[in-house]
Amino acid sequence: MSSDPYREWLRATISVELGVHDADRLIQSAIIRREWPLGRALGPREAVAVLQDAYVLLMDRVGDARAERWLQGATVALANLAERVPAPSVTEVTPPPLTAALTPDPRPGIRPLTPPPAWGRRASDLALILARAQQDVAQQGLDVIRATPDLAPLEPVMAWNVQAAAAEVARVETEDRYGKLRADHVRQEVADEVALAQAQRDVLNVMVQRLRGAVARGEDASAQLRHHELMLEQSRAFLTYFEALPDVRHDPPLPDLGTPDLNDARVALAVPLHPLVLRARHAYNHALWLTGSAESEPASAARAHLHAAETQARTQLEGQLHAARAHLVSYRDLMTRLHAVEAHIDALERALQPDDLDLAQLRAEARQHRNAARAQMHRYHEAIHVLNALTSAQSAPSQSFPPMTPPGA
Repeated sequence: MSSDPYREWLRATISVELGVHDADRLIQSAIIRREWPLGRALGPREAVAVLQDAYVLLMDRVGDARAERWLQGATVALANLAERVPAPSVTEVTPPPLTAALTPDPRPGIRPLTPPPAWGRRASDLALILARAQQDVAQQGLDVIRATPDLAPLEPVMAWNVQAAAAEVARVETEDRYGKLRADHVRQEVADEVALAQAQRDVLNVMVQRLRGAVARGEDASAQLRHHELMLEQSRAFLTYFEALPDVRHDPPLPDLGTPDLNDARVALAVPLHPLVLRARHAYNHALWLTGSAESEPASAARAHLHAAETQARTQLEGQLHAARAHLVSYRDLMTRLHAVEAHIDALERALQPDDLDLAQLRAEARQHRNAARAQMHRYHEAIHVLNALTSAQSAPSQSFPPMTPPGA
């Protein structure tokens, strides 16, 4: 039996409609795009994903009806294969189940914590699970304090803790969404690079044809011809590898970003609600409550840490704000250049006998400006995403928590 039976089956099944070469390219593109380990044998789940890619490609080539019939037959065949051939074994570390019930506390006013949440399958899930668990614990602690008169002096401390825990959850969620946004942007930028390589290949094609004509006429252009032929072969090799990616044809228009609110006031308003500041303020209030004096050593150290956290938060927010402004300026400048080149292309295309080389070079230049503009737009959106997460109304406290007053003051 083959060491990779599902890959062999996919190659045989897809090649019926697309040919062996395109089948191999489609399988390879699926592996690259989904970031599967290159040396690992494919299993039923991977086979389903590749069949979906093939189905999308077939709809463009042979029509929806034929592609639908092919997919139905391939699905039945895959099910039969899965009954006979087990999925390749992959060593995975499965975390222990966290479903043990917690014993209720018999004391009045104390309710048991909720059961621990199920573990995520990705390591990145654990930070969010931990933050949410800490928020739940903090909120339940505040509820207990409010229900227990003897613990009333602790309420302001725990209230700040709840707010800090909620801000930490928002921070982790923002990082997770930012990672997904960045991944989407990178995929589009790869597609843009492929489009630029296609435009450069067109330029090289015209150059090679002209140099071959010059050599045929006896001109001394052999060295230039060999150089351009080599670059053309390199370009074709690159495109052979990346053109198989289905997303390379995706070329959304570049929008007008308008006039966003990038005022410095956003930073000033956001600093007190930054997760670092909220956590440091909770630590300061707690030290103040424990010692009873703002001049005590623990309170002074916590106050210094609070000031440092405010400085760090302000620096981060100002950095994001300045980055957003810079990317917006660069984007508008690149769009102006792009429109000028596109106008030149339109004028050249309307000419009676446009020069093929000039036209190809202008199209490559336009693609360069388009790619650069999209990259600036992506960086702008990423900076705005972080700013919005740190300055949104959702991060604001649901109530105004009073400043700490030392006992006996």
